[in-house]
Amino acid sequence: MEDMRSILAKDRRSRLSQASIRRCKRCWAVENDRVHPIKGRFEMLEILNENAGAITAIATVVLALLTTALWVENRALRKAGSNPYITAYLRPHPDGTGGVQFVLANVGKGPAFDVKFSILADWDDFEMHKVLFQDDEDRAPISAVPESVEFHFLFGISFELARNRDDEICFLKPFDVSVAYADALGRKHRSNCTIDLKQFSGLKGVLAKSNDKQIADSLSKIDKHLAAISKQSPSISPVIQASSFTDRVLRWLKGR
Repeated sequence: MEDMRSILAKDRRSRLSQASIRRCKRCWAVENDRVHPIKGRFEMLEILNENAGAITAIATVVLALLTTALWVENRALRKAGSNPYITAYLRPHPDGTGGVQFVLANVGKGPAFDVKFSILADWDDFEMHKVLFQDDEDRAPISAVPESVEFHFLFGISFELARNRDDEICFLKPFDVSVAYADALGRKHRSNCTIDLKQFSGLKGVLAKSNDKQIADSLSKIDKHLAAISKQSPSISPVIQASSFTDRVLRWLKGR
């Protein structure tokens, strides 16, 4: 009987110890899961501390490169915002008379000084198209061209520039314009552009009369008609006087 009791007691203790072991294992697993991330963080910090010098050097190089790029970009923006730029082009005369203007314009920022330009062209072709603009080598430089200011010169007549001696359609050959100038700080600049009259080919209405020119022409026609009427008024007066109206009616009409 005692042996049976002792066996049952041992069996109970065995089951309790196994349950305790299982509970301990579960608790250790939970604690291990909690501790593992913290351990990983400590390992990462150790790696960063060991390589702090290299990481700092790389970050310094990257920051230096970004600073240099920003400095270059700001310098280019300041330079573009303060430098003049002289260009040349052709345009129809705004009065709509059929003339073509040579335009020298400052489209940059800031004034341009000592502006001198020259034309590289086929001068025989210029003569055939009766170009009125002359490139004088003895011409002195333009003293100043302020920002957004344009100079206009009569270049030629549209129909002359678009035909040859046989009245065939033949546009003026393209030509180059070279411009040299200085900015406010005395720095020298140079720009080159190619001008081609064929840019107006097929564009109807480009050389049409402007609204102001049409109004001026209409007023001129009205003035001519009024002048003709005033000249004819003396010859009309006897006809009125010889009409069948009585003197009283004529006096009344003249009074009005």
